[in-house]
Amino acid sequence: MFSISACISNSPEKPTLLSANAPQGISQQVVLEPPQWFIKRSIRPVNATTIIGYGSGSTLLLAQNRARSEVALSLKADINVSFTCRSVLENGDFNENCQEQMKSSSGVNLTSSSIIKSSQLGKQFFVAIEYDNAPVDVLALRRLGQFNCQSQSRFSVWQNTFFSRQLSHQLGCVPNWTLNYQHTQWHVVIDNHVISLKNRELSNFWIKQKDNKITLYLPINVKHDSGFVIDYHVHTSGYFSLINVSHKGQAQVLIENQHLLSGSKGSFPAAQNNNEIVSLVNENEPSTQDLYVAVLCQQPLPLGQFKIIEGAVINEEDHNLFSYGKLLDVIEGCALSSLIQTTTL
Repeated sequence: MFSISACISNSPEKPTLLSANAPQGISQQVVLEPPQWFIKRSIRPVNATTIIGYGSGSTLLLAQNRARSEVALSLKADINVSFTCRSVLENGDFNENCQEQMKSSSGVNLTSSSIIKSSQLGKQFFVAIEYDNAPVDVLALRRLGQFNCQSQSRFSVWQNTFFSRQLSHQLGCVPNWTLNYQHTQWHVVIDNHVISLKNRELSNFWIKQKDNKITLYLPINVKHDSGFVIDYHVHTSGYFSLINVSHKGQAQVLIENQHLLSGSKGSFPAAQNNNEIVSLVNENEPSTQDLYVAVLCQQPLPLGQFKIIEGAVINEEDHNLFSYGKLLDVIEGCALSSLIQTTTL
């Protein structure tokens, strides 16, 4: 086993060419130096949150992947997570198993990185990529520039999120934004700009709201693999629903359109069932944040798309399961109270 320092050696192999001036029958190799910008790593970041990664390889894709791995390692050093690799090189190529470990343990998806400079010498490619590691609200403000507040958000429920509050503080209003899940990653779409979220940034879009028509009780901080019960109290009549949104953004209905009279109280799971909800930490994470939303409406909500059929096989790559963005549309106009629960090891 090798430490991470053994995995990241990114020194380029010098390209070689056959010399046309060599004596007949004798081949002479001419060693080509990598470009100076690559050797000196002379490209300056455009701002303090931009990270530049360099990579080389026999194909452009391989060079780009090596540059991404260098960025991932830089992020890894910042959050102090270590891991190991089985070998350094296999058949002259960077160990793909090691690279996958880098991406999964760095806590970011580097698909939003872009090539800013590239060169080809012989059969060798050299690239530099940039990745902006700024928080999602900072990236949004940079993309929006001088935003026209006339096109601000029409949805009140969306404004009660950390993301919206940050934008409102800077812009004086909350622009329209939507969430979608594609290619195993969450994105926020705002004023025609698409911004990819880092793994733990989805919680910036959790609703934080209390309505005097509903009171929700549950432990805010729990330990991994511990059980708890949710209690609720409605102060006006209506159709009550309780929804859990996992740290991955999967919305699941716990109680669906239960008609309750003013003053009604209850719990989930129901007291007579003698069961509890078990809270778990996401793999390779020190903590996990889940959202619980209690909704009270005057008419039943169309919540069928958020119900998980018992016994059904769930493919976590199915974007239809990650439906928090759709939930925001459905519950707009209802009274709601929400709580964020943090689970730690």
